Amino acid sequence: MRVREYSESDEGVLRQYHEENKYAFDFPSLNSPLIELVEVVEDINGNPMMAGVAKRSLELFLLCNQKEHPLVRMQAIGMLHASMTPKLLGKGYDEANAFIPPELARYARRLCTQFGWIKNWDTYTIRG
Repeated sequence: MRVREYSESDEGVLRQYHEENKYAFDFPSLNSPLIELVEVVEDINGNPMMAGVAKRSLELFLLCNQKEHPLVRMQAIGMLHASMTPKLLGKGYDEANAFIPPELARYARRLCTQFGWIKNWDTYTIRG
């Protein structure tokens, strides 16, 4: 086995793996400008076994005056949502992530009910 750079000829096999595994995410657009790196592990015959895809992603932070009334804060969040979404889409991003600390999780449901956010999977972080 060895790791090598992705080649466009690998895409068909990688799509097949994606379909066979019934992953709950769309196959990544490997030619997107948001893709930073794609590397493939190939077997001894040179056939792709798997690939790692590094896609640029946005992490959103909310800095907020907790002294404001909760309804005012929700209105302000809505204004930020409406203002920032088209700007980020215009830059080519198709998703953004907000990592909600456990002590604020009870408020996160409003992101879903009021603004159409989707509860996502657990996340893991690696730091260099």
